Amino acid sequence: MAMQDRPGPCFEFSKKQESDCAQCSLRTWGLFSNLPPEAIRWATSRIENAILSRGGLVYRAGEASDAIFTLRVGVVKLVLEIPGQGTRIVRLLGRGVTLGLERLAGLPYDPHHPFRDAVPEREALNRILLPIRKAVKGSGCNRAILVGHNAAFDLGFLKAAVDRTGFKNSPFHSFSVFDTVSLAGLVFGQTVLARAAQMAGLGWNNTEAHAAIYDVEQTAKLFCQIVNRWRELDPVRIWEAIPTGDKGQAENFGD
Repeated sequence: MAMQDRPGPCFEFSKKQESDCAQCSLRTWGLFSNLPPEAIRWATSRIENAILSRGGLVYRAGEASDAIFTLRVGVVKLVLEIPGQGTRIVRLLGRGVTLGLERLAGLPYDPHHPFRDAVPEREALNRILLPIRKAVKGSGCNRAILVGHNAAFDLGFLKAAVDRTGFKNSPFHSFSVFDTVSLAGLVFGQTVLARAAQMAGLGWNNTEAHAAIYDVEQTAKLFCQIVNRWRELDPVRIWEAIPTGDKGQAENFGD
């Protein structure tokens, strides 16, 4: 599994040559949260601290589960290999995340296991896209525009899922996006989401970062911050200022 054992009674001891179980960082994470000090001492005496080399493999879906992993330092990519389309990053897993819970049930590693509260792909698309389609129709629009950080990547993922499931009439425009990478670079001089969020006064929690919900919420707040700031600088909305029927009225060349 491309992992090497790290000597020492625990990770904190290996770093600092001292350990304090009452203040151990494990106490705030996943399976170990709120455990009393004696339980932490018992757990750390049975944990194998390991180093995963850059680009190394933790496990593959379908392999027999032989361990549960808690990520203490760094980032692990959860990737999906799609025949004919290469490898896609599904999620970035950060500090404190637990992987391999299938081991508790004696099952093979499975990214779609119910432990992950996963639903079938078509059902997931229904939950996401049908309300958006309804909102688009209710607003008198023709298409929704996806907002994202590196939004073209997200739109490509979404379009691939729509194609795989045969979902009809996706509400999203087929190629137009609002990309907060470009917008944040223009407004704040930062393209990295964490730095842009901090420049926008939104703050950034490294513990929660790269969890899907947190990143989405921060991206949405960043987009709204940029749009609202633009309106403060230039409150005149040109497309609303042109009288209906005026010869100079802008035409709608979109979908």
